Amino acid sequence: MITRLNKSLFAVFGLLFVCLFMSFSSTPLQGSEKHYEIRPEITLPESKTDIDRVIDAYERLMDNYLQSMDQNLAGIYLNTEHTAQKMDAIDQKLSTLSVQLEAIQKNLGIDVPEKPSPKPDRLDLDSRETSTD
Repeated sequence: MITRLNKSLFAVFGLLFVCLFMSFSSTPLQGSEKHYEIRPEITLPESKTDIDRVIDAYERLMDNYLQSMDQNLAGIYLNTEHTAQKMDAIDQKLSTLSVQLEAIQKNLGIDVPEKPSPKPDRLDLDSRETSTD
């Protein structure tokens, strides 16, 4: 009986040993929990509030306004330059005509009136009389 009891105990302990061995050996084979890092390649547009949309629209409007103002000012500058060149050319022609007229008047013996005093470069607005009526 002892041999039979020994065989039964040996079989139970052996089976218990095999079960424990299998449970411990399977854990290192599986390893620890695996962590996966996912990097999505899809980007979603940023959601904007109404205030953000209003500010963006205002910035676009101001950019357009400044750009059109720059273009208009450049056009005005070119027109002013062109007008100034024409005025200088007219002034030179008038000076030439004035000299020629004086020479003609001297040759014909016509008395040359005195030259008027030169006009000031800038109008003096304070010297003008204004009515308070």
